[in-house]
Amino acid sequence: MKNATVSAYLSIAGAMLLANPAGGQTIEAARAAYIEGRFVEAAQLGEALGTLEGYALAANSLAIHGYYMAAEDEQPELFARAIRAADEAIRLDPDNPEKALELAPDEIAVYLEYANGLLLLGRNRNWEQARGLLLRGIEIPPKDAYDRILHDLTVETLAALDD
Repeated sequence: MKNATVSAYLSIAGAMLLANPAGGQTIEAARAAYIEGRFVEAAQLGEALGTLEGYALAANSLAIHGYYMAAEDEQPELFARAIRAADEAIRLDPDNPEKALELAPDEIAVYLEYANGLLLLGRNRNWEQARGLLLRGIEIPPKDAYDRILHDLTVETLAALDD
């Protein structure tokens, strides 16, 4: 399984997650597990919801656990499961990556992650759309230190894209 494909799916799922906060105690329990670093538990809770937000959180949780915590022999199954969760989130609302931009117009991360996902899916095919997203992301004033880091990454990504 190609890491670029996993990254593309997860970038888009991450953008969905950032843009679609859902109410309810169950999604909150999944988010709490995610915030506390209990990624496998967060994924199980998210998948059990059967919702867009649940699957997006599950995809992100499994990817993080797979990339940074899991043993190498566990990674293929975790990444396959992450892709299935991302696919399910996209299936539930196939237009959602665009909605992510509408629902979180002031989040640099949404623009950067969505652009990165598009580039991973096809740099030449998606160059113009990704470039437009990066330009829009740069226009957002950073609110805190994390946003300043994302802003710098967005500028670097745009510069690399234009080279």
